[in-house]
Amino acid sequence: MAHCSKNDFPTLDQVLSEMKLAENSKKKYSANVKIITNALKMQEEPRLIWINRTAWIIKFIIKSSYSVATKKSIFITLYSICLTMEKMGSKCLYRRTSQLYKQQMESFRDMNNAQMDENKVEDTDNIISMKELQKVCLELPGFPFMEALKKCILALYVFLPPLRLDYTDMKIYNRPVSSENNHIIFNSQYFQIVLNEYKTKKTFGTFKSPRVERIQPLYLIIEGYMHIRAKLVGDDDNKIFLIDDQKKPINKAQLAKLLTQTIQDETGKRIGVTRLRRIYETELIQSPEYSRMSLAEKKREHERLLHSFNTAQQYNIVDI
Repeated sequence: MAHCSKNDFPTLDQVLSEMKLAENSKKKYSANVKIITNALKMQEEPRLIWINRTAWIIKFIIKSSYSVATKKSIFITLYSICLTMEKMGSKCLYRRTSQLYKQQMESFRDMNNAQMDENKVEDTDNIISMKELQKVCLELPGFPFMEALKKCILALYVFLPPLRLDYTDMKIYNRPVSSENNHIIFNSQYFQIVLNEYKTKKTFGTFKSPRVERIQPLYLIIEGYMHIRAKLVGDDDNKIFLIDDQKKPINKAQLAKLLTQTIQDETGKRIGVTRLRRIYETELIQSPEYSRMSLAEKKREHERLLHSFNTAQQYNIVDI
């Protein structure tokens, strides 16, 4: 059996200091597990000291500010470490320790499941169908400028598969271009979104939305916004798609706030981009048409939100 010298083995104070540092800096639980693993090195020391050390580590993790899910993950990892060490020949030392970690792992698993059930109940309080949101959007006023902007933003998220906060700093063009930046194409015939920079670009490459023809509600809403935008900027046009009433491009924080606030003001429900994406995916997965799709067709539908089939399945958490 491998041994560590007394000088190599970290003291409780050292481990406590490192764990608090990791917790306060919001490092992932893996950072803490690495530190704790240091404290679990195989060595010859009295069984009582080992059990006390184990009890102290468990107490620290329970009292830490990590979420229930993270605490559960820590104990799963520690349990695995102890099982491995037990198999390596230190059964008397690690069997009781692994049992303690297993108890905590199961405890936090139950707590995590309970929290998920509670969150699911809370989710239903902030759920509304995409069709209802489309109706809300159509009824919004298109004047003055900020009202037109809010209507335009909401339309982008309810009449199209809701993307992330990728609409900031988009340039406006009236025909296809070879620009490497995100931009829109808007002319008298159609509206289209082109993304060259976004979270999952490495997986999906350049993204082009289907063309929105001029007879469709989304086109008419965008047209109304573009008309009032032109009046605001006059000749001083920076060609940025979404701007505020001071002619400045809106950033991602502003975009998220305007979207959430508009929905809350009109429906009383606090719904942001992530929730909209969940609603969209849930409606898709629960639709009768979805069950008749091939796997390839399902993947294509989910990829319209620029994420994978597996990610989409995790969004199906609420009943619409």
